Amino acid sequence: MVDLIAQTEDTAPNVTDIFYTVRDPAGSPLDRKVTIQTLQNTLEIVAKTASATSVLTDNAKLITMDLTGTANSYTLQPNATIAHPIGTAIIVQQIGTGVTSITGGTGVTIQGAGQSVSAGSCAISNRYDLATCIKVATDTWVVQGSVGAIA
Repeated sequence: MVDLIAQTEDTAPNVTDIFYTVRDPAGSPLDRKVTIQTLQNTLEIVAKTASATSVLTDNAKLITMDLTGTANSYTLQPNATIAHPIGTAIIVQQIGTGVTSITGGTGVTIQGAGQSVSAGSCAISNRYDLATCIKVATDTWVVQGSVGAIA
């Protein structure tokens, strides 16, 4: 069994100051610096009941679009409006029966399925399916998953 013992570098630790001593089965200490996020490994779920636009706090979250019978969209904002860091990943899932589209705002290029379209969009293919949106450049997002053609 591995023992985790919390240790801190100073009296006001932050996430990068936390250390854990890991002991192997023979009892030898192996010090490793880890972040709290690594220990949590959970994905926060944010439910939407109307069309929505991306916000900074959507990074690394599952956005569920739950609209029954009403087409809806999740819009990826241009960098000038919302400056998501490059590498931001947002997962969008269609929960309701209304088709959910992933849409690029003005000046946002969406890439995927062999296409690269400015202010383009694509629809999630089926109820309960999802798409992952990853920001790869200032105003460019790759959308992959269960989506139709980007147009």
